[in-house]
Amino acid sequence: DEITDLPEQEETAEFSMSELEAEDELDFSEELDAEEILLASVPEVQPEAEKLPVLLFFLYWGLTSLAAYSIAGEKMPWLTVHIAMPLAFSASWGLGYLIEILPWKKLFSKDGLLGFLGMVVAVFGCCGLVKVFNSVPQPFAGKDLEQLRATFRCVTVVLFLAAGILMVHHFWRKWRAKSILEVLSLIVMAVLITLQTRTAFVSSFINYDYPNELLVYAHGGPGSKVAFEMIEDLVLTGDNKRNAEQIGKELNIDDIHYSFLPQDKLNIINQLKSAGKTVAFAGDGINDAPVIAAADCGFAMGLGSDAAISSSDAVLSSGNLKALPNAFTIAKKTVRTAKTNIVLALSIKAIVIILAALGFAPIWLGVLADTGVCMLCVLWAVRLLK
Repeated sequence: DEITDLPEQEETAEFSMSELEAEDELDFSEELDAEEILLASVPEVQPEAEKLPVLLFFLYWGLTSLAAYSIAGEKMPWLTVHIAMPLAFSASWGLGYLIEILPWKKLFSKDGLLGFLGMVVAVFGCCGLVKVFNSVPQPFAGKDLEQLRATFRCVTVVLFLAAGILMVHHFWRKWRAKSILEVLSLIVMAVLITLQTRTAFVSSFINYDYPNELLVYAHGGPGSKVAFEMIEDLVLTGDNKRNAEQIGKELNIDDIHYSFLPQDKLNIINQLKSAGKTVAFAGDGINDAPVIAAADCGFAMGLGSDAAISSSDAVLSSGNLKALPNAFTIAKKTVRTAKTNIVLALSIKAIVIILAALGFAPIWLGVLADTGVCMLCVLWAVRLLK
């Protein structure tokens, strides 16, 4: 019997070994699956992209454009956009870099904000100090009223500058010099951006019709020269030759007529008008009253005689002929503002009338079209006070 049981034991042993081998294979496959899942969950490490020299490219673009147009001698100002664009991009890159590296948490703390205020005061103090020493009269130059005002401005600016520096030193004494320099650069860039924006606005909407704008934008062509050649300047005076030449020298006028009687001045004005020219005359005496009245546009000095003032179209209250260009500018703006107000008021009222006729205009819209438009026109005209 024992001999006959041996094959059965061998079969049982073989079956156990096969089960163990199957379990080992299963465990091994599970380990492989776990490793594959783990590897799949780990993100692939991408090679770091090479940084492009953006700032270097912008600087190369701007400097080469500046050199090219300078060598070519091109006089068209609009071509400077090829120089301004890369420089603007460079400034934008620098501003973005500053915004990224600034310690904002530290800056928005109590000490950080107070130190920032001191830094702003110090920057404006430096700008004011430069302006004071580049103005006339110079500070500490004498005891006249204007000289004392210049001295007072200088002392005030120095005090503000010292106060700003003390605030920065007190509140930022634990800051690194690099962080302080970064904040200072940001403030300087903000000041430059503000000045550039103001200059662009003034030249586009306020001083766009001044003669200096004409010279800036057309200095390469003959248009401005032709325009100024069409303007004829005369000095008509009853004074002697010496005084007349002195007046002409101050006004930069070569065509001088002296020792004139009122009738002589009036004859000259009538001759110019007969030739089809538009005549403007400025005077201050009683003898100038007929000539001021005969001119197409007569100006009287604010300190002149009552007869000249009553016969004039406009009065220069400052008594300075340099106010004439400003007077023409104000007149143009006044006429333009009046036309704008008329068109605006009539257009809005016409729209509201049509809506009311169709039954779509409530009562509040009618009030708005009446009183609201009046207020809008007044606010638009208030701009002339500047």
